[in-house]
Amino acid sequence: MKKLNLILLTAAMLLLCGCSKSAMTWETVNDTIEVSAPVKEPAYAITFDVPADTVKQTFACTRGREVYEQENGDYEIVSEVLQNCGIESAAKALTGFESRNLFMIRTTRFGMPEYQFAWYSLGEDGGRVCRAAVLDDGQDCYCLSFCTKEEYTGDYDNTIEQVFSSLGLFHDEGF
Repeated sequence: MKKLNLILLTAAMLLLCGCSKSAMTWETVNDTIEVSAPVKEPAYAITFDVPADTVKQTFACTRGREVYEQENGDYEIVSEVLQNCGIESAAKALTGFESRNLFMIRTTRFGMPEYQFAWYSLGEDGGRVCRAAVLDDGQDCYCLSFCTKEEYTGDYDNTIEQVFSSLGLFHDEGF
């Protein structure tokens, strides 16, 4: 038994001596701190004078998009915020045409570029003449469009002018 104890004690000492000769090892944890994208400023909301003879189409409205239709269906007004969008994408979304195929007038409103253009579209109920104003803040586009049935094109010139001249932007904290 003494011999077995001596062998076990020697083996334990050899094992322990081997441990004491090794260099100290530090265990570390590599934590990665996820940096989220910078918080985007709240988008503006579009404001404009809504003609008295229009009705808001609640079924067509979504967050950032409002649709108003004239009581007789003669014209339609759409205001829409297109986020993370440039003028080329906005023009394509509004008209279906590439921006290079549209004649755009570039002005400035509220210190940001404003693009105005017009187009013609053919739909189920005939042709429509449309006009749009798009404000581009570098991140988002703020679009206001007015589409009239082809046969009523000249009848609503004053209404169109009133709507586009009243175009404004404001910070909507709930947007």
